[in-house]
Amino acid sequence: RQRRVQRGKGGAEFRRYKSSKFQGNGKDGGGGEKALAIQQLQRAYDAYRSNRSRLNNQIDTARLDGMAEGLEEGRVKGRAEGRAEGRFEGRSEGRSDMQRETALAMKLKGFSPQDISEVTGLADDEIDRL
Repeated sequence: RQRRVQRGKGGAEFRRYKSSKFQGNGKDGGGGEKALAIQQLQRAYDAYRSNRSRLNNQIDTARLDGMAEGLEEGRVKGRAEGRAEGRFEGRSEGRSDMQRETALAMKLKGFSPQDISEVTGLADDEIDRL
């Protein structure tokens, strides 16, 4: 006979109950050997369950470690990309500020809008707004 028994967190396992033929009642002549074989099978099954549980724990731990490592790599990469983008934007703003300052100085000195546009690269309407 088989009966399902719950044990802790780890699912169900099947246990065999000894019937009269496995208790060595003398009718079959080898009852003690069968009982011993059942005990050995039960020990092997218990070892299998323990090893399987240990392996699952190792897999879960490795998965979590990998996720943490991936997140850290993502953060580092994101920071580097953000810094590079920030530098690029800062330099672009600095150049356009410098162009406007140069254009304003040239306009105050009396240069024509065409000359200012050639030197600074600014459009005529942007020069007029200065």
